[in-house]
Amino acid sequence: MKTILVPLESLENGSSILQYAFDFAAFFSAKVIILKSFGISTVTGPTPSIDKALKETHLKELTKTLENISTKNTNFSIELVKGGLVENCVEYMQENDIDLVISKPKHSHKTPHLFIGHVTGAMINKLECPLLLVPENYVFNLFSSILMAIKSGNIKKDDALLPLKRILNIFPASLTLLQVKTPKLKAKDLHINNNLLQLKSTLFVSENETVYHGVLEYLHEVNPDLLCVIRRKKGFFSKLWDQNTVKKSDFESRVPLLILKGVI
Repeated sequence: MKTILVPLESLENGSSILQYAFDFAAFFSAKVIILKSFGISTVTGPTPSIDKALKETHLKELTKTLENISTKNTNFSIELVKGGLVENCVEYMQENDIDLVISKPKHSHKTPHLFIGHVTGAMINKLECPLLLVPENYVFNLFSSILMAIKSGNIKKDDALLPLKRILNIFPASLTLLQVKTPKLKAKDLHINNNLLQLKSTLFVSENETVYHGVLEYLHEVNPDLLCVIRRKKGFFSKLWDQNTVKKSDFESRVPLLILKGVI
């Protein structure tokens, strides 16, 4: 992992996600890019001076926040962008190679009933890049146990598992693979990709109504410090993210959640 993007809409509890990102990046000698949006002025007409003032204000606030963070001697840069955070992330990633996005599940405290808020949900749907969602105020720890939940074992894109492989190469972690057989699972989905099988330390098979119910069944037994899922075009998790939000009542992870992309 060479480049990690940390998108920030506000600095509300921004210190914890930034500290986590620097702690994580240090193990990969990766560069951290902080992408901070500063919104759009409500004043009509040309606003270059207002935009400049807004940009300077946000830069001062971000710089002050970084003064209280240990960057672990990690190379980093700051990108201040005007407009919506998600749209700017999409545009930035089209022009730059990003290996991983580290983000907060929510960028606002105004929706306590949600696990994943509108901004992060839109990122999951629109960014063709793996995301690592870190719970608020979560302190970085070495990964020792990873639980990966799947329904279909069919993975077509060769590099879909690359972020997981890199994590397993760096951290002394065991990978527990959980395949959940849901009522409508097709026979072809029972076959698990060989590359994924080679990564796993343990394999469990569960029969449940949803993937999330299967995760709940094994959560305490595995006691993971990283949960990994796959963002598919069809399936349980895609249905959750169709509206760009996920309610806590439907799904919640109290450990970092790695969302892999680029599979069916």
